[in-house]
Amino acid sequence: MFLRFLICWLTIASVHYSHGQIVINEIFYHAPDDVDRLEWIELTNTEKAAVDVSGWSLTGGIEYTIPKSTIVEPGQYLVICKDSNLFREFYDTPAIGGFEKSIGNGGDTIELTNDSGIVDAITFTDEAPWPVAADGYGASLERIAPSSPNVATNWSASFVPEKVGTPGGTPGARNARYSDASPPQVSDVEVTPKWPAPGEPIAVTCAVQPKASLRVPNVIYQIVKNGTASEEATVPMTKTDAGKYQGMVPGQKAGALIRIRIQATDESGAQRFHPSPDLRPAMSVYVMTDLTPATVPMAYIISADPEVASALKAGPQGNRLSMQARMMSQVQRMIASAVNLEDAWTQLMLDEELSQQTHVELRTLFREQVLKREELTAKILKNTDMRSAMQQVQKSAEVANGDFEASLEKVLGAEAYSAYEKRAAESQDPSGGFIKQMLPLERLWFAIENQFESSDEQRPQIRKAMASVIEDRRTQLVPFLQKLQTGKAGFEEVQAAAGEIESSMWATLKPALSFRQNRFARRWYSQNTSMMGVGGGKKSASSPRGASAFVHIDTSTGKKQVFDFIDVKPRSAGFKIRFHKDQLFNGMSTANVIFEVKERFVLAEPLAFDLYRRVGVPACVTDFLRLHIDDKMVGYHLLFEQPNRAFLRRNERNANGDLYKLLWYGKGIEGKYELKTPTDYGHEKLRNVLRQLEETEGDEQWAVIQKNINIEQVVNYFVVNMCLSHWDGFFNNYFAYHDVKDSGKWELYPWDQDKTWGFHDRTGANEVFTDLPLTFGMEGDVPPGGGEPRMFAQGWWRPGGEFSKPLLANTHFRKRFLSRLRTVLTDTYNEEVYFPVIDRLAERLRPEVTIRAEARGQDSEKAQQLLAKNVGLLKEHLTKRREFLLGQDELKAVSPP
Repeated sequence: MFLRFLICWLTIASVHYSHGQIVINEIFYHAPDDVDRLEWIELTNTEKAAVDVSGWSLTGGIEYTIPKSTIVEPGQYLVICKDSNLFREFYDTPAIGGFEKSIGNGGDTIELTNDSGIVDAITFTDEAPWPVAADGYGASLERIAPSSPNVATNWSASFVPEKVGTPGGTPGARNARYSDASPPQVSDVEVTPKWPAPGEPIAVTCAVQPKASLRVPNVIYQIVKNGTASEEATVPMTKTDAGKYQGMVPGQKAGALIRIRIQATDESGAQRFHPSPDLRPAMSVYVMTDLTPATVPMAYIISADPEVASALKAGPQGNRLSMQARMMSQVQRMIASAVNLEDAWTQLMLDEELSQQTHVELRTLFREQVLKREELTAKILKNTDMRSAMQQVQKSAEVANGDFEASLEKVLGAEAYSAYEKRAAESQDPSGGFIKQMLPLERLWFAIENQFESSDEQRPQIRKAMASVIEDRRTQLVPFLQKLQTGKAGFEEVQAAAGEIESSMWATLKPALSFRQNRFARRWYSQNTSMMGVGGGKKSASSPRGASAFVHIDTSTGKKQVFDFIDVKPRSAGFKIRFHKDQLFNGMSTANVIFEVKERFVLAEPLAFDLYRRVGVPACVTDFLRLHIDDKMVGYHLLFEQPNRAFLRRNERNANGDLYKLLWYGKGIEGKYELKTPTDYGHEKLRNVLRQLEETEGDEQWAVIQKNINIEQVVNYFVVNMCLSHWDGFFNNYFAYHDVKDSGKWELYPWDQDKTWGFHDRTGANEVFTDLPLTFGMEGDVPPGGGEPRMFAQGWWRPGGEFSKPLLANTHFRKRFLSRLRTVLTDTYNEEVYFPVIDRLAERLRPEVTIRAEARGQDSEKAQQLLAKNVGLLKEHLTKRREFLLGQDELKAVSPP
């Protein structure tokens, strides 16, 4: 016994802990969606002996002291995170924590110290030469060669995750960009010409250090054209008289996008690519032909992904999906309805007597059935004839559902299966499925469980939360629907009731779900519920690094730009383009390129944004483009900015504020106000200000308004809506912004201005809408002719919005509103100012109208006549609208400016 003890003691005593080279090896400093609690830092031991790091500290951007008995073995890693519980939700590796403070999203300084002083330190930023992908795109900042100097060229981004919002990195494992020694340095890179003509070779020149151990560097290039990307080709570089290296890329045809990178390798095998494998892993040039003179910029959307390219070329026609797309969507819905796994899962999970073993067996069964349903759907959708495919659906789905029911009975047993069938029959939706479409609780529950495996502790909590809201849906929403059918309730009341149930659901689900489950549930619900709760379809996920490019040539200045590896997605009537934060497009991080269903809207929208800006309201930048999709010219389109953080910065607002997009068809405050800049505040502060506005009146309400509302800005917003007869802008079509850091005030920004300048959904082709009442949008306003305040009256009347109703009815606010309206009608919204603006717009578009018509096989003369008619309608609205407003008694009482 003593001998065994002595051997053990001698073994322990022989272990040597050095104070060797522990280095900062990986930093996850800016998580997607700004989730600061997901930050972490990794240390590694580059020595051949274990190192005791007990009591060492991380200081600078964070504060953390490493606990006692912490040993880092040779070549091993120590991960230190801000929030251990949250870290475990995304990563399997062990980690200690959590540290105080947060690492700066724009860069920071981090020092590792012990009793002897600084062991290692790093100061990094989110700008070149530091990688951009680590700045909120999901990648981490990785040290390439842990034993090499701590300089920017020895750091890279980890692999960029495929989906936006996914945290990446390699905590507790060898870095994705690891190298034993620091790779060669590539500098002084030149690509000439930057805009090659067809057939013109491209020279790629660079300097590479060190030269002593360098192998011959290479130029690697790839051609993207017509929706396909070629295999990469390699060209060896040769040494120039100046001591640099040069490689030649062969000339290409017009319309080709050429992606170029440099590969430098030394004798040890250490390898570097330039550009680094970041958001843009290649330099991109576009082969141009001689440009046709144009009055608007030229633009090209190019994709290397055949599927994306096909979707972009097809594009939605107006606001309507193609027949093929509609039928595909219908096939998917029919199969999901016939093989209804979601409802079956819900009924089974509501059974409190369900054993754990049965639950495990059911999970296995349902996951198998999900795969079978997906395979069946994919098989049917392969049929190019969608009508034939739809004929197969019913028979195939019946067979699949029979197989599922037989498998389910086998798991449950005959008696339990009979009881399940009875419960399922009793729970049938009395609205014929409408309330399950409006509030898809069963689908949400199933999606959560299919994505994650809930723990034994979570399961009863989730069951209790979902059972409660399912019952609320049955008892509270069905009566409202009955009132709606009999005309005793408006649709907005049904939406409000559904919104309260949704809010209750999130409140009860939140403590039952982990952070990751909650985030998934919110996103799934947002993507799978559509306008007014019917239909619905999953939105395609965006990628941090896209497969597309956007080429822009300003024909007035000659400025040319290529934005490559960006995300381009089809949207209603056009495309949404997302740029990277280190290469914004004229200050924009997201732009929309559209051609609305009516050409009149294409004129009205930029003119509306112009008026907002003239009056002092932050509004989207707009321009026109002659658009090409790959080699296909599709004619002029409207480009306009997306309100987001870049929009806030451009308008000198605090980008860390809360920005909400209003969705009129949303259910409740959370459903109607979609939070676009995720913060910990959520909807709490919005609910609070709206509640105060609703519950107060008179002077007390005015005090609330003065404290919480940027009065001048919001007055201007409503003034422009009134000038433009924008009935759609009081309860809809705006972003609400809350400056939570500085002023604490709320502002409203315009959005979706197609229904301005005298148009509503029942306006005739040769008519303008000019008699929108001066009382519209305020509390107490009623539809024309009186009656109950119901939505859709006259094709344009709506009850006011959460902000417009109390603000426009408050005496003090209304006085300022009327005064400002009188001033704008006198000084800005008049014939002297806007007739020339309209004429210049028409003159600019006149040649583009002809080009677009000819490209689409339309009569160019009729297209020009339509342009002239629309211009006349815009002018007619301005004149008649001013006459109507200035003739109102309430405005007559206001003294002229």
